Amino acid sequence: MSISWRGDKADIYAASGLPEYWIIVPEERVIEVYRDPSPTGYRTSVRCADAETVLRPGLLPQAAIRLSKVFE
Repeated sequence: MSISWRGDKADIYAASGLPEYWIIVPEERVIEVYRDPSPTGYRTSVRCADAETVLRPGLLPQAAIRLSKVFE
């Protein structure tokens, strides 16, 4: 049985109340950010691919993570 990062695991994390879930896809130079958990999954998601994107973790908003630095 295969477990999906975007499906099964994301649903489990959301149902558990994990406020934010990131998936890093290095071969595509993309970070997917899932937020707003509910018992049936995350309500919002964004796929960040622009190198100039600055991500701010929900629980640590003062931290700024530039996508271009993640994939150097």
